Amino acid sequence: MIRRVEILKAWVVALTVFFVLPAKAQRRAVEKLGPAVNSPFDERYPCFSPDGSRLYFTRLYHPDNKGGGKDKGDVWYVELDEKGNPSPAKQLGGKVNNKSENQVLGFSPDGKKMYLAYKYGKNNGRSEGISVSKSKGRSWGAPSDLDFPTMKNDADQLNGSVSHDGKVMLLSMQSYGSYGAEDLYVSFFKNGKWSDPKNLGMTVNSGYQEMTPYLAADNKTLYFASNGHGGFGSYDIFKTERLDDSWTNWTKPQNLGEKVNSAGREYSYLIGPDGETAWYVSTTDSHGYGDIKRIKVQDIGPAPKQVAERAVLEANVEVPVKPEIVAVPTPVAVVETPEPATQPETPEVPAKPVRPVAEPAVPEGPKCNVLLRLRDETNGNDIAGAKVSVNGEVLTPTGSGAFLLSRETEGEIEVEAVADGYMVAHSSILVTKGKTERALALKPITVGSVVKLENVLFSRASDQFLKGSKEALNEVVRLMEENKDMVIEIGGHTDSNGTAKLKMKLSQDRADRVKRYLVEQGIEKRRVKAKGYGSNRPVASNKSEETRKLNRRVEFTILKK
Repeated sequence: MIRRVEILKAWVVALTVFFVLPAKAQRRAVEKLGPAVNSPFDERYPCFSPDGSRLYFTRLYHPDNKGGGKDKGDVWYVELDEKGNPSPAKQLGGKVNNKSENQVLGFSPDGKKMYLAYKYGKNNGRSEGISVSKSKGRSWGAPSDLDFPTMKNDADQLNGSVSHDGKVMLLSMQSYGSYGAEDLYVSFFKNGKWSDPKNLGMTVNSGYQEMTPYLAADNKTLYFASNGHGGFGSYDIFKTERLDDSWTNWTKPQNLGEKVNSAGREYSYLIGPDGETAWYVSTTDSHGYGDIKRIKVQDIGPAPKQVAERAVLEANVEVPVKPEIVAVPTPVAVVETPEPATQPETPEVPAKPVRPVAEPAVPEGPKCNVLLRLRDETNGNDIAGAKVSVNGEVLTPTGSGAFLLSRETEGEIEVEAVADGYMVAHSSILVTKGKTERALALKPITVGSVVKLENVLFSRASDQFLKGSKEALNEVVRLMEENKDMVIEIGGHTDSNGTAKLKMKLSQDRADRVKRYLVEQGIEKRRVKAKGYGSNRPVASNKSEETRKLNRRVEFTILKK
């Protein structure tokens, strides 16, 4: 009997070694970078300098940021020694950081230009677009706007990266042709200029969010984060490969698996300077909210070819700021993690989008062909039975329910989409040469939905309509005529300039003016409420004109369907 017990114990030990040790080894494969890089705050968007000696990243809500504890992100950096060990993180000097959100997208190959998310406005404001800062000895100069022929982003955030050769910029934004929320776009540097961002297509982009794109040195392998392709958690990291030079033909995105992805959020994946390590951000088991971690590439799977190739700096190029590396002992300390309320709120859409089974073929012929799909704004699903007209011409859907727009020349076209149960949608779609895909998101008619009346404009400091406002309100009239039980509230809003009393009166006058027009068109008074909110409900900062104008608005809220 004793002998049988000993044998049983031996089996238990053997099974423990067999099952437990591999799990521990797997956990050890991911290296936490420790307090030299990570803090009790949120670290995001890692980016290496061209020579690999520095790691830049954005740190959110840190008390040392330019705007203090409410600052949405300053650029910080660490120096890396030959083994990849980091020195203590420092805040980037110069004029890159302000009181708004700051983020490094990438560099020119010689390290003399730093590309930054957003345009830098006056009074620490920001607006959609890209900026560039030039090195000045050991610091960076004031960012200037990077000129794009067309740049539009309807999302609350912008992120991306620049390729190793400095010729390709990948961006995550909601723009022309987005299939739902944020999509991935590509821009090319040719003849000293950046091209219009181009959507990467439906294989990569889902009806949800694709973010933090990174192109490996082979210029074919793309890594990105998404909550629209399924996975282990909120955002997972995926890999895909470009199949041709159209930049819309990709292999099916492949999840990097549980060695990288978890039940939390993983994003901002990139290959390290040694070509052997992958660095990324994870919220799982982190020191603060998001932490930067690294893992051996070989532990994940085969690395892309030429992934270790880096841009080579010529000997006479001065790389800004490289102080002496300082070893950091591991401290023993207790830190308080910020409460969830201080953590950044990234808009997120639940996963599991519905994707079409087959794409209709786009016929040869006109130089510009666009395949337009209509998607539900809330879940990314295709909308069936919709009607689409372009410049007044009603289109016939293809067999899959999409609409084919064919034109001989490039330019913007006006599209109107109507579907039962949805708001009427209007959009300007940029048509370019070749075969492209676009999506138009429609807002479902639900109680509580808020719709900004984009084209309802007033004369300065008055309630008098400007040209085109009545035409925009006629769409509201049509909506209410088609939905006989609908009750709405017209809300008037202003910026913070002037006295609170005058702003409240002006906002009420404008809301009343909109109501009067709707009633004059035959809508019953009882179905339209009007309320002025003054400057009490801003949707943006009032510190600059660029953002103040966003607060001067009229919108309606559906109170009853």
